[in-house]
Amino acid sequence: MSTTPTTITIDRELLLKDLHYRVAFDRDFLGFNEVDEQVLHDSAPLVLPIVKKIVDGVYDHLFKFTYTKQVFLKRNVGFEGEVAKTLDELTVDDPQMKFRKMFLQTWILTSNYTDPDPLKVDLQALSLTLGWVVDVVLSIVLTLPELVLSQEDKAALSRAFNKMIWIQQDLFARHYTRSDEVQLPFRCPGCMLIGGLC
Repeated sequence: MSTTPTTITIDRELLLKDLHYRVAFDRDFLGFNEVDEQVLHDSAPLVLPIVKKIVDGVYDHLFKFTYTKQVFLKRNVGFEGEVAKTLDELTVDDPQMKFRKMFLQTWILTSNYTDPDPLKVDLQALSLTLGWVVDVVLSIVLTLPELVLSQEDKAALSRAFNKMIWIQQDLFARHYTRSDEVQLPFRCPGCMLIGGLC
């Protein structure tokens, strides 16, 4: 016979307004704990040599599509140099792109969320980029030789990384969307049901 777990009271207003409270809830909900932190910390020597490769891969991938490339025609706050004016002029080696790559490398190594005025990118592009990064990182981790990382350690690292990514995804959602209580109703064009529950 199963027992009902203890219910923890969560303040919805604080979730919407207090970043630390929200991250603490995300961590509790996902079960991201000190063990996960330690696993990620211990993996740093494996990650450091491939961070630049991952960052270069992210921007190479973003440059494959006009939708994800065009955002980089806008000047990033803090960047003083010249900015390309057209997609044809824009390359992954432009000075502003080097600036963005350094920012991303710093984020990967420190998970620092203090960019004073980040580049505005559509939530869809951010979400898909996170998905692409997960695929790349997991393919690297899961193919490491057993002598470098045991199966048990690969599983622990994959799980900790996955939890960290979902916390980041929630922070993107917090930044980009309104509370679900104030969302306009969505009608599925196929069935015309409110909420698209077709």
